[in-house]
Amino acid sequence: NPLHLAILKRQINLIPLLIAKGVSLTFQDNLGNTPLHIACKYSLVNIVEIIFATASIKTVSKCLEIRNYDGDTCLHLVAYNNDLKLLELFIRYGANIDVQVGFFLFF
Repeated sequence: NPLHLAILKRQINLIPLLIAKGVSLTFQDNLGNTPLHIACKYSLVNIVEIIFATASIKTVSKCLEIRNYDGDTCLHLVAYNNDLKLLELFIRYGANIDVQVGFFLFF
């Protein structure tokens, strides 16, 4: 969706506008990544902060629970990157720090 692209292109000015216009933060791309997964994968702290400041708490909470097709939540991606700033931010927003890594099986 356009939000995935705006994040990948670091179009910071477009992100709050797209969220305000209703572009889905829970939409998953062909790898199961949400826009928040993309921001976490590349340790884009400023973009994660924009998403958290712009989206509703309910939407942020839902995004924190979504797994991509590798079974990773956004918190897993933050941990893989050893990104302490994002980890602290996620804990403040209620991310489940006990979430297990899980894999999806497709037949």
